[in-house]
Amino acid sequence: MTYTKFRKKPIIVDAIQWDGTDIEFPEECRIGKKDKNGTIVGNKTGVIGVSGGELLILTTEGLMGGLPGCWVVKGDEIYIVKDSIFRVVYEEIE
Repeated sequence: MTYTKFRKKPIIVDAIQWDGTDIEFPEECRIGKKDKNGTIVGNKTGVIGVSGGELLILTTEGLMGGLPGCWVVKGDEIYIVKDSIFRVVYEEIE
């Protein structure tokens, strides 16, 4: 068996670098509110908030935590990328 080479398909995403403060993320990036029965109404994934110096995001794969300097990326869903990885994988476009 031999390996075949692949290139990651280029996609365009929106991203913001989190500076460690409890900033207000846009509505489309935040998880929905819970109703009186505890059911999430609105976005089922997104930014939950800051706890213990960590930014918490609920994704389709579970809870993610990010430290100051990480990037919050919005593509098909919202997720966290470490700065060192972000700078290798993404390039800013005009």
